[in-house]
Amino acid sequence: MTAPDRPGPPVVAVYRSLLLAASETFIRTDALAFRRYAPLFVGEGRVAGGGLALPEADVVVGIRGGRYRHAVLQHVPGYLLGRLERACRARGVALVHGHFGTDSLRALDLAERLGVPFVVSYHGFDAALSDAAMRAGRGERYLQRRAELFDKAAAITAVSAFTASEVLRQGAPEAKLHVHHVGAPLGPPRPDPPREPVVLFVGRHVEKKGLGDLIEAMARVRASVPAARLLVVGDGPLRGEIEERARRLDLDARFAGWLEPREVARQLREARVLCVPSRRAANGDAEGLPTVIPEAGGQGLPVVGTRHAGIAEGIGNDAGGLLAHEGDVEGLAQALTTLLTDDALWRRLSDGARENVARNFDPQRQAEELEGIYDEVLGRATSR
Repeated sequence: MTAPDRPGPPVVAVYRSLLLAASETFIRTDALAFRRYAPLFVGEGRVAGGGLALPEADVVVGIRGGRYRHAVLQHVPGYLLGRLERACRARGVALVHGHFGTDSLRALDLAERLGVPFVVSYHGFDAALSDAAMRAGRGERYLQRRAELFDKAAAITAVSAFTASEVLRQGAPEAKLHVHHVGAPLGPPRPDPPREPVVLFVGRHVEKKGLGDLIEAMARVRASVPAARLLVVGDGPLRGEIEERARRLDLDARFAGWLEPREVARQLREARVLCVPSRRAANGDAEGLPTVIPEAGGQGLPVVGTRHAGIAEGIGNDAGGLLAHEGDVEGLAQALTTLLTDDALWRRLSDGARENVARNFDPQRQAEELEGIYDEVLGRATSR
């Protein structure tokens, strides 16, 4: 059974079990840039504390209660799916798009109930984690149904070429796989480097983000640039340990926690350099393509990163930043010191970063690319 015919653009159910974490701006950015499709944000509940702001008229959640109620009711057979199915039918959903493979089993079930095509996007850890780590992290059900997910998905997208290679390693059919970059807005040019030597980090405080390497690198940077300061945006399980290490090294570091997207954009405008020191974690966890890289590039902010996952892809290789090897603290320190002190190089990389974003991460162009995938999927479904 297919969704009913309705006037207006086709409706896409954009699925995430909890809507939407502060770090998941990429899901919102893509969906709100659609021109020929209408997004309906669908989830089992809300992120604690409210999460990212979404247009309320275009949000459907299965449970409007606290985390405890969510944890109990998600195990009641058919309860959530029934509520979500009824809401999606009422809105005439034509396609379900699940974000994160490990989170999209219910999205697949919802699509099957609705009788509409299903698309799934992989963003990083969901493709990179080892099977052993998946099992240890309550991913057994995903492993049991992964082949089914790949078989029934009409299309599979990956946020970077690296992530696509990891999804192929999991067994995804190459014919269904698309590399799709998330869009990022382009700010005005920045003719002059910021005078304040601020190094910015934005992300979760987890092993793969490599924040400990950045802390160690900053101690070396301050030996050459005593005024250098570190601003850390984000939070996570390693925050206490990282803050203690920064205090022990007597760094000029501020840990700001999560900030609103508008405030993050302001910090990207004002900082001298963004550092993305990511590395593969012991359990295999890896980045896809950190969204903050094109966001920084759009603001003309050069990046110092590692040769990890899609980071080089995100900065256009040498166009918008400098790269060190994973875990290379000395290499990070040298690259940061160079960008804090070399104004001519800063200007070249600032221009290159903006050009790379305009060419490869334009939000409208990326939304059109995703809508083209939807067109292809719905066209095949209609022709059957």
